Amino acid sequence: MKALSPKQREVLEVILRSLRQRGMPPILEEIAEAIGVTSRFGAFRHVRALEQKGYIRRLSGPRGIQVLKDPSGNPLPPEEQVGYLPVYDRVTAGTPVLAREEVVGYVPVPTFWLGGGEGFAVRVLTDSMAPTVAPGDIAVVREQQVATPGDIVVALFEEEAVLKRFARKSDAVLLTSDNPAYAPMRFPQGALREPQGETFRILGKVVGLLRRFNHQI
Repeated sequence: MKALSPKQREVLEVILRSLRQRGMPPILEEIAEAIGVTSRFGAFRHVRALEQKGYIRRLSGPRGIQVLKDPSGNPLPPEEQVGYLPVYDRVTAGTPVLAREEVVGYVPVPTFWLGGGEGFAVRVLTDSMAPTVAPGDIAVVREQQVATPGDIVVALFEEEAVLKRFARKSDAVLLTSDNPAYAPMRFPQGALREPQGETFRILGKVVGLLRRFNHQI
C-alpha cells in the first residue's frame, strides 16, 4: 500500500471531519480552503491521489466521495462504506437527464445498495405508491434501463419522472401504483424498444427508502 504524503493525509482528515460533523463530504472549494491552497485544481490533485492510492472512491456529483480506508490505511468494512447521492425533487428530460442544477441536497447511502453501480435519490411528492412509499420518503435509485416485473422504478414519461411499479401483460407494459386510487399507465409491448425510449424509458430501480421519523432519517 502506498503511503500518504502529509498533504494527502490532511485532505483525507478534512473529508472525514466533514462526514462526522456535517454528514456529507466537502466540495473541492471547501477542501482547498481547509488545506490552504488557492484553487479547486490544487485540491483535486490531492483527491485524485487519494483515489489512486485506494483510500477513497470518487462518485458522481460535487460531493461524490466515498471513503474506503482510514488515514492509517485500515479498510473500512463494507457496511461502513457510505456514498453520498444527489437528491432531486423532480427529474425531467434533457441532457443530461439528471441535471446538477436540479440537486436539492445529498443523502448518505450504504454503497452495497447500489451493487457497484451509480445512483441518485428522489424525494417522493405524491401518494401514488402509498402505503409502500409515502410522501416525504426519499427513494434511493440504482441507475439501470431494465426492470423485472414487481420492481419499483423511476421512469421518464412525457418529460417528467414517475415512481411506479413495473409490470408486463401479454400485450402491454404497465406502470402501476400501489395506491388503488391511481389508474395503471399502459403502453404497447414494444414501448421500451422504441428509438431512444420515445414512449417512456426506465431511469433506474428503487433499491431502498429513507424515511423520516421524529425528525431523523
